[in-house]
Amino acid sequence: MNIINGTLIDLLLSAAETLHAETCRILQSYRTKRDYEREISKRYKDEEGFFRQEQSKLAAIAREEIAKAEQAFSAKVTDYAKQMEGQLKKHLSMPVNSQFREKLSMLSDFGIQPEKIEIDDLLTLNAGNQIGLTALAKTLKKVDSPYVLKYHSTKDFEEDIAEIKDILRNLKYIPADYHSEGCEIYKGITADFVYPNGAKLGSGISYDSVWLIQSNVAFESALEKIKGMKDIWSADCSYSEADETADEETAGLPAEEISRPKSGTAVEDDPESSEAMKIAKQLGRETAKARQAFEDLKKSSMMR
Repeated sequence: MNIINGTLIDLLLSAAETLHAETCRILQSYRTKRDYEREISKRYKDEEGFFRQEQSKLAAIAREEIAKAEQAFSAKVTDYAKQMEGQLKKHLSMPVNSQFREKLSMLSDFGIQPEKIEIDDLLTLNAGNQIGLTALAKTLKKVDSPYVLKYHSTKDFEEDIAEIKDILRNLKYIPADYHSEGCEIYKGITADFVYPNGAKLGSGISYDSVWLIQSNVAFESALEKIKGMKDIWSADCSYSEADETADEETAGLPAEEISRPKSGTAVEDDPESSEAMKIAKQLGRETAKARQAFEDLKKSSMMR
């Protein structure tokens, strides 16, 4: 188990909660002061002109404060993502168990289809090694095993990190309860749109109502995905038991007090090898043969 990754994801989610709370505080302050200025403006002959002037000042202050909150959040997320990359590299650097390699070679060389209990034994020997998992998955496929290995691939781990980093691209999070205030303070404000490859479109973003709603939904959806990463990153992005024990001691928690995350690695029946699939394939082949025979018969009749 990798307690560091679990902690990093918790810290990331905590940073998002802080951003939410700070943005709400800023917008609540803006709302209160705006309403106050609305009442004050009633004393002036040019009521609307006075109010627009004061509201504009308050909006500028709110935007600046939100920008600072976003910067603080971005710095934390960037740091946590970098640390997770380091943990992934450490996980990938672990050597493959020699006994596991020998057994896997025998399965491959002799075309042996291992039973599920034998695959479980191989997984125990492999101890979560990433290269080992990939090799086992390919070997099961090579020997036409009725089982498939479900696991979080290196590509999946990399995509998780990309997902975390992407939450900062075009970041603008206005909580739903303060949507109207967000529309007010960002009215007429534009920003560069940043594409996934880093390219920018000048003034490609207009912070109107639709954009702020979409940004809100995207941000909260991304957080839900990140929450879902915690178990797999804690259970499967691991390394040696000695290092894991050191992690637990560093965190100040006895091993028995740490809840064990659920691994994303599992042995499942291969849907392509199921009896129903075999029957369906056979039926498909027979149907194709019958169709071809009918076409041949038609051609033969036409030639007569």
